[in-house]
Amino acid sequence: MELKLDEITPNNLIMVAANREEMKLRNLIRSEAIALGDEFGASKLYAEQLLAKCQWRAIRMHNHGYTRDELAQIFNVTTKEMAKWLKNENGMKVWL
Repeated sequence: MELKLDEITPNNLIMVAANREEMKLRNLIRSEAIALGDEFGASKLYAEQLLAKCQWRAIRMHNHGYTRDELAQIFNVTTKEMAKWLKNENGMKVWL
């Protein structure tokens, strides 16, 4: 808000100060939300990488004789979910 010299009044100064405080608050809220979004993105990436490691390990353990039921119990997932891991149905890329 731009004021000319003759428009400077106590009420206008109060309004300018209030607008400035509102903008500071909005910017603070925005920067906190951006940081939270960045943290969320990083945690999703970490979770995806952890899932891939678990799936890879389950596949290797299955190749060494562990049953689906044993693996499901070890990795704390359902037997149905373990079957998906072992079939590689969810598109996981196995890194060797």
